[in-house]
Amino acid sequence: MPRAMAHLRFGTDNRYMRLFVAAELPEPVTSHLASALAPLMPEGTRALTPVENWHLTLAFYGEVPEGSAGELAGAVARSTGILSAPVVHLSGSGWFRHTTAWIGVGGQVEKLTAVMTTLEDLGPREPPATSHRPHLTIARTGRRTRGRVPALDQVITALSVYRGPEWTIEEVVLMCSELGQGRFFRTK
Repeated sequence: MPRAMAHLRFGTDNRYMRLFVAAELPEPVTSHLASALAPLMPEGTRALTPVENWHLTLAFYGEVPEGSAGELAGAVARSTGILSAPVVHLSGSGWFRHTTAWIGVGGQVEKLTAVMTTLEDLGPREPPATSHRPHLTIARTGRRTRGRVPALDQVITALSVYRGPEWTIEEVVLMCSELGQGRFFRTK
């Protein structure tokens, strides 16, 4: 029997928000990575994620009814209140499906993965069947290019030995994304 994905009421707006939980990077971490990227990027490269959008996605909830965002934020707050903060650093690089370039995360990865699993379990969707790989997305090439951007291949190869400064993830943020807009904003 099919499972109901959402209960919608007649006469209401039924708005949805695309929500996820993120750890924002402190300024010294973003500056360090931006400085490492700058000499590697050819002029005019547009695939890079804007620095102001850099974050570690810890849990993705997808489309959530707008009215339930507050309840979800409360559940996230209660869960993070009992978890210990991991100490991490950015480390290494790679590709997902030749369309998404990433910088990896080192340090207390097991602790961070436990946080990610706890946060994923709070969402309305089934948690992903695959294991979590903490990362920072730095570029998306799109399906048409299928990663065939030689300049980015060289950048990712060069960053494979990258190691950024350590920081403690002391807080997380419930964020909303506008699909295809490349923008994120904090939920209230």
